[in-house]
Amino acid sequence: MKSMSDESAEVLTRKLDTIIKLMVLSLIEGKNSTEAIKLLSTIGLQPKEIAELIGIPRTTVNAQVSEVRKKESRKIAGLNRGAIWVSDDFDEPLPDEFWTGTK
Repeated sequence: MKSMSDESAEVLTRKLDTIIKLMVLSLIEGKNSTEAIKLLSTIGLQPKEIAELIGIPRTTVNAQVSEVRKKESRKIAGLNRGAIWVSDDFDEPLPDEFWTGTK
């Protein structure tokens, strides 16, 4: 099996980078910068990569990603009401079998 030279690897890497950029551009076509940043962040790109791909400052990307995360992480009171419960005897001492692993 032939191994790839460093020069061939660099050429291949540049070509793959170009393909990725073209795919990203087609993915975000028609979207405003906020929508594009949200989408690219959701698929796992880091802010630095997003900034380079869509040509806006990294600080702008960081701020928008932070804002999106804040909005998505807002808690809604009562949303999971009844999803958990506490047993009436939860504060009772545990049996010795629990601690020794015997039955």
